Amino acid sequence: YNRDIPIFEVISPPNPKDFSSSDGYAFTIVTAASSNHWCQLTNWINHINNLQQFLPKYINPRIIIYDLGLDEQQRIILDALKLYENFAELRTFNFSKYPEFWNLQKNETSRGEYGWKVGIIKEISIEFPGFLIWSDSGTLFSQKTLENLPEILKLYNGFISPISGGTMDIWTHPGVYKYFNDDGSKYINVSNCNAAAIFFDTKKTQYLIDAWYKCALEKECIAPWESSRENHRQDQAILTYLIINDNRKCEIDKINLGVKTRVFDNLCNIRESLQNTLKLKEIEYVYL
Repeated sequence: YNRDIPIFEVISPPNPKDFSSSDGYAFTIVTAASSNHWCQLTNWINHINNLQQFLPKYINPRIIIYDLGLDEQQRIILDALKLYENFAELRTFNFSKYPEFWNLQKNETSRGEYGWKVGIIKEISIEFPGFLIWSDSGTLFSQKTLENLPEILKLYNGFISPISGGTMDIWTHPGVYKYFNDDGSKYINVSNCNAAAIFFDTKKTQYLIDAWYKCALEKECIAPWESSRENHRQDQAILTYLIINDNRKCEIDKINLGVKTRVFDNLCNIRESLQNTLKLKEIEYVYL
């Protein structure tokens, strides 16, 4: 397969039988957000809802949203949106079940080393085995991506994630190789996986999720001493390491997979800036 062309040009047409399941859901899409990503989350919900209107009737994705720290008003809005925007479930992530360094409230600067993302994927993979998509709240999928999900995962033997910028020697802290008793020089110029969009057929690749999760439970594995966002990519770095050691690669461009990432960041930053400006003007008005 030539990775420079859209994947849809080389796979077989979608087969409705590939989407059949006992519970009526063809696959699961899961995302998560805290209050500071509210703008991205609401835009994502709208995107997914619009996308579902054009999918064939036999493709009915289960949509699950994890609350990582939304405020009360945001929860109320999401509960109302469930009635109109067609997502299956809003869950509160139970940080108390997991290592303290995952906790976003206690570790805001480190973002919980993104261990919670791996924990969510592990939870969903056990509860709903089969086709599973992790999506950051700023990630968009094309209609073709969802319609052809079984064939895409068949082509890639149960796992695919687009290529990401940078390489392992730049974005994987040496402590990872030390933890695994490995030689970091083997991974120079190896491309990273893009953990903003990850596709699994868990019936083929549950062992990868399990290994990722096992590492995420140990801070010295997912976030070694002296690692930070300046030199390490936590969940993304470990996922890439495990994928490479399973004789796989993340090499397809996200455009050719029908994926866009961090789509809403600029929009949301502008909106936040405008809101802050309006608040300042209100304060100025009060004191005039």
